[in-house]
Amino acid sequence: MPSVAAWLAKRHTPATLRELAEPLGLGRPQSVGNLTRRVDLALSKSATLRRTTEAIEARIAGHLAKMTRKSKPPRMKNKK
Repeated sequence: MPSVAAWLAKRHTPATLRELAEPLGLGRPQSVGNLTRRVDLALSKSATLRRTTEAIEARIAGHLAKMTRKSKPPRMKNKK
């Protein structure tokens, strides 16, 4: 669902609407804002959509946590 992708990208990235429009296949930056408003409205009415987006966000958070753990440099042991 492209509208949920737009909503997630707007919510979880620092990208501007202009930066999000092209990768989402949208011709105008305002289209991203329109899609995200529609998702906000749909979320207020649909428990199923809320559960779905919460599950997606949990997966994103888990993936980011995994990436963060992998990118940390190894700890050096103290030499005495």
